[in-house]
Amino acid sequence: MDYYYQHKKNASLTSRYFGISRKTFYKWYKRYKIFGIRGLKDMEKRPERLRQPEITRQQELNIIEIRKQNIRYGKEKLAILYYEKYGEKISGWKIYRIIRKYNLYYHTVKNEKLRRKRKLAENKKRITELKKKPIDKLLFQMDTKVIWCNPTKRYIFSAVETHSKIAFSRMYKNGS
Repeated sequence: MDYYYQHKKNASLTSRYFGISRKTFYKWYKRYKIFGIRGLKDMEKRPERLRQPEITRQQELNIIEIRKQNIRYGKEKLAILYYEKYGEKISGWKIYRIIRKYNLYYHTVKNEKLRRKRKLAENKKRITELKKKPIDKLLFQMDTKVIWCNPTKRYIFSAVETHSKIAFSRMYKNGS
């Protein structure tokens, strides 16, 4: 603000000098006029009012009870059971949030491993994809690596298709 007042209240010059937009400068200037130097401190960006959970504690307890009785059922089936038992509709998403919050899975460890495995396998390209669609003009780059494992010799053959970047690698006992 001192620079702004020293240069005859030139907002464009001040903005260029400090590398900020004029819009930002005027926002800060307005806060400076109202609050003084304290107005230039970083203000909290969090909204004043946040969404509150739309599910009551009683509904939560009812969902936990139904889930424990039917541990293998999914969220949609549990929503139907909840409606039949309590006469109140509740979404599968709300049920899923309660399951996740209290870790009410059938096999918690197994489920976590499966989730990780699925995430890793998401973007992998499989060699079987080549059989599904015809590809013309394949160009492979191939390489061989020899590795000595104690007294035995191993050969690793690798090939990468240059266009689609599909790779294949295999280890053999002999080089022929």
